[in-house]
Amino acid sequence: MKGYFRKRGDKWSFTVDIGKDPITGKRRQKTVSGFKTKKEAQAACAELIAKIEKEGYIEPARLTLAEFAENVIKGEIEPNYRPNTTHIYIQTLRLIKETIGHIELSKLNALHIQHFVKYLREKGLKNGTIKLHISKLKRILRFATKWKLITYDLAAAIEMPKTTEKNMKYWTFDECMKFLEKTKNEQYYLVFLLTIFTGLRRGEVLGIPIHNVDFENNTIKIDQQITVVNGKARIEKVLKSESSHRVIDVPSDIMHQLKRHIHEKKKLFFELGIQNKHNLVFTTSKGTPIYPGNVSARFRKLCKELGMKPIPFHGLRHSHATMLAEMKENVHAIAERLGHSSTTITNEMYIHLTNKMKSSLSEKLEAIYNETMKNHG
Repeated sequence: MKGYFRKRGDKWSFTVDIGKDPITGKRRQKTVSGFKTKKEAQAACAELIAKIEKEGYIEPARLTLAEFAENVIKGEIEPNYRPNTTHIYIQTLRLIKETIGHIELSKLNALHIQHFVKYLREKGLKNGTIKLHISKLKRILRFATKWKLITYDLAAAIEMPKTTEKNMKYWTFDECMKFLEKTKNEQYYLVFLLTIFTGLRRGEVLGIPIHNVDFENNTIKIDQQITVVNGKARIEKVLKSESSHRVIDVPSDIMHQLKRHIHEKKKLFFELGIQNKHNLVFTTSKGTPIYPGNVSARFRKLCKELGMKPIPFHGLRHSHATMLAEMKENVHAIAERLGHSSTTITNEMYIHLTNKMKSSLSEKLEAIYNETMKNHG
């Protein structure tokens, strides 16, 4: 297959064969114009020919939303985004196919989107989940605008559902300490302890590599996490947002416990001939990454057994944030420590902590931890 190029005035165009009409049997051609140079026309022609040879040609006017979304996911999302993100797009595509996927892209309008939102509500999805799927649909439609397959920015006209204010589930400091006191011999005790006193996300705690633990300065660098892809725990280098990459201060006593834990694990693995392939602080008995759901399941079971107020594992992160707020810590200090994006806590741009603020935060946590250990010791 080849293209034919022509210059009209100061613009170049190209024409390619797109096969025979299945009804008339006549030859069909596609002409695309408006290129400033022949080189631009040649590049666009090569791209179109490659697409036709791989997928066949679908006239843009007849391209359905589902077909277009599938092409975007395969060509733009899958190669450039995390597997978890791609998985969400695939879930969105499934929902699109159930409702408005059959509609031709060129005929799509805001009423169709409203129908899609209504369908998601009727399925019983929460506002946050609906917003997530709408955001993915908007992203898909922006590609349609960019590639001039639709004449107006439909994505800009979509209003996101209002998120109702949630009641965060968390423990008071005393409740946290009561839980820790009763779980000292638990397999995941250090995971619980570290989460409560750092506010790290579950995947961040489980993904800490040993070389990111700085015992000299009592800090831990966060630059990867454990995620679940196709039912398996795997290391993910791309975090939730840029601000998720951070270095956090940790109370010295907790660092001592981590040091002892790492030393004992290395010794045991050496004796048993087990490899810690990813050099993780927390692993299974086989040296593999811990499946995040197992930690949450054990946490829920312990809450029930100990008669603790039931909260999700993520509630320990909220508990840490509450501790900092009660200490009247600066909101930006809290934002950096938790790895929030700029709009999560405030409407202002993300502001980095000064070393003085970091030191103050570390000292306050150190003091409250040591004092409590004395009282419960």
